[in-house]
Amino acid sequence: MEMENKRNLLRKVIYFKPEEVAPSADEVLESQGMKGRKNLPPRILKLLDSALDLFKQFAEPRGILQEWAVSDYRIIYDGNGLNAPEGPIPLIVPQADALAIFAATLGEPLIAKGSELFAQGEAALGYMLDAVNSSGAERLGKLMADR
Repeated sequence: MEMENKRNLLRKVIYFKPEEVAPSADEVLESQGMKGRKNLPPRILKLLDSALDLFKQFAEPRGILQEWAVSDYRIIYDGNGLNAPEGPIPLIVPQADALAIFAATLGEPLIAKGSELFAQGEAALGYMLDAVNSSGAERLGKLMADR
């Protein structure tokens, strides 16, 4: 839903380099429950290296940071009725002086590459790229929250 920007609320697009967002091999292995395992098959490590390379090649990480009027927070929070009305947010927001929301993406080319890998029968690499993307998305979210 598009809101008119009558209050001159800040809206900022933030660009990141793929290297800033790229997870480490250990982060990806941990998310897959494989961190610290001894004698990982060389094929897994090779797939991981390839997936990390693809991430750095195709990722276009960026996000939008937007100030949001406290009085308008329900427009987003209600989430088409999918967010629970009970919980801490409805209690905290009315006490806030200001709000900011953010959304982030790793970019369409990265998603398209993953789909292409599966379509070409390279499911193992596609799966590993998806694991890298998930860890990269976690990093991107943390970087955006720090802004």
